[in-house]
Amino acid sequence: MTKYGCNVYFNGNVRSSFINGYRTGDPLVMSRVVIFPVGENPEAACAQVWRILNADERPNAGSERSLSMGDVIKIVCPPNEETGEISNLFFAIEKIGFREISAPEGI
Repeated sequence: MTKYGCNVYFNGNVRSSFINGYRTGDPLVMSRVVIFPVGENPEAACAQVWRILNADERPNAGSERSLSMGDVIKIVCPPNEETGEISNLFFAIEKIGFREISAPEGI
């Protein structure tokens, strides 16, 4: 199991949720909550973030909404053992599951 870093971005385009999903250029607002998911791979880490931030007792329940289609999860991978490089992967939340996307502008 690998420990990842994570940032969550709420999509500010009201048509993104349940209609269009994330589209390049949608306005994104970073959540104030920080999560360090653990998983077999980055997709498993996304699933853990989804579960945490959609639970009734989620850490940001008093200040932010739960995750929905169109939001974006940034997974920060641990440093590469050979190069020391850290990579960031971005996933848009889909109707079912996640879709890997290019880094959104400004993030």
